[in-house]
Amino acid sequence: MFENQKDLFYHIRQVRPHRCVICGKLIKEAISWCFAHILPKGMFPKLKLWENNIALVCSIECHKELDRRVSGHKHELQILILAGNIPNLDDYAGKDNVTRSAS
Repeated sequence: MFENQKDLFYHIRQVRPHRCVICGKLIKEAISWCFAHILPKGMFPKLKLWENNIALVCSIECHKELDRRVSGHKHELQILILAGNIPNLDDYAGKDNVTRSAS
């Protein structure tokens, strides 16, 4: 496990392809929001610094799409991540994840 997000993000940038997990676009510059927590760090603080809980995204739009895909599947994803797997977010692309009510 890493001591801080900076070290974690640096490591991920060194070992993973520089492609967005949502759209496949090349990520040329590593900005902090490019490193998206699959399971939110507020809800899952123990997974904040787990390498398998980080996905690379190219834009705020792709970050929001990642959040949409994992909504409703957090328990399932937690099991995958704790087992040492990096979830394939394409598996969640077409699922009807959230039922929203009109306010």
